[in-house]
Amino acid sequence: MLFDTMVCHSVIRKLHLPSPLSDEAHSILRLPIRLGGCGIRSLHSVASAAYFGAVAIAAPFIIGTVARFVQGQPLSEDSTSPSSASVIEPALVALRSLPVSRHIADCVDTLILQGVSTDSKLLPASRLDFWTLYGTGSKRGIQKRLMQLIYAHSADNVMRQVHDPITRAKLISCSVKHSGSWLSVVPSSSDLFLLDSHFALAFRLRLGLPPQDGLPPFCRCGALITADPGHFLSCKLLKQTIVTTRHDLIVRLLASHARFAGGAVYVEPRHLEGKRADAQIFFSTDTSLLDASVIHPASPYYAISTTIASTHLGAARFRERQKHNKYDSQAKSEGASFFPFVLETYGGLGAEGSQFLDKLAKLYVENSPFSVNRTAFRTRVNRTVSIILQRGNALVQLAGCISTRDAAGRRVGYS
Repeated sequence: MLFDTMVCHSVIRKLHLPSPLSDEAHSILRLPIRLGGCGIRSLHSVASAAYFGAVAIAAPFIIGTVARFVQGQPLSEDSTSPSSASVIEPALVALRSLPVSRHIADCVDTLILQGVSTDSKLLPASRLDFWTLYGTGSKRGIQKRLMQLIYAHSADNVMRQVHDPITRAKLISCSVKHSGSWLSVVPSSSDLFLLDSHFALAFRLRLGLPPQDGLPPFCRCGALITADPGHFLSCKLLKQTIVTTRHDLIVRLLASHARFAGGAVYVEPRHLEGKRADAQIFFSTDTSLLDASVIHPASPYYAISTTIASTHLGAARFRERQKHNKYDSQAKSEGASFFPFVLETYGGLGAEGSQFLDKLAKLYVENSPFSVNRTAFRTRVNRTVSIILQRGNALVQLAGCISTRDAAGRRVGYS
């Protein structure tokens, strides 16, 4: 517990988070990234599963060692569990009186409290059946499977305790696959790097905290910031300013990846009539139009007024349909396919955007003179998109903070 507390305090101090964190933010901090958390695992929550898994793997050797000891035989390196029932039974009787059996019984009680069901086939039906269940040594990955159940139970508890639709929409969006890629990226190059201040803002967004402490209660547009901590990402006053900058960063990154893969890219093609898509990309055998968009699923409209954000990537699918209605006729007249590249602010990528990246990866493999890994290229693009999105989000939130403080007559700055 002391170690967990020290880690939590270090995170709060390094990222300038409010102290103490709310129970909800603390729970999200401890959840795995794939379940919408921040991946700061609790040693206390892992301890019982780790001990249980370690003893389960060693069970055949422990039984064999105790059996030889009971029989008065010398111990050997090959102390696996003997097959004779007449030898095993005395060993099991002896084992049940040893401290390790009491520790396992305590672990079982703790694991049940953490949400592991006795029907999962990982826990013994009774405390005394552990050695019978794991004595053959046929099961592997016990700790991993136990932790999956524990974290799933924790995530369900967090979701059940949330009644605010904005927070619920955030949790759903954060648990989308790859939405937390920016948290685990190694900053090995400039396109995989976030400033400390930008990382802290992205972290606050994922925890459901306001971008800065001490903000005025109302935005310049009149919205109540305390009711919607991520308001700046959907503020109407920022849409034609810094939000456009975020959009342009994403478009130019995608164009760069398309050129690197071997395609020719025309950003904002002026020869197209009417509303123009963001880019026209010439592949080896066809042409595609691309239009990028970022949507905030936790905005009041998507989270409260409608049920759009109540499912994974629901907001992204909604925006994809809007983009198709807008650009399909233009793409048809050009003889091109159309891809709406829609990102949710928390990092989730729409299905058609994912298809576009698959197409880029295929082009990269076709044009490379060497044997290359398509998955590695796809992974790198995913990570750079995740980083540029959070960089853009940080710029939007900083601009919103400055504007809000200025409107309230307070000091304007980054903190």
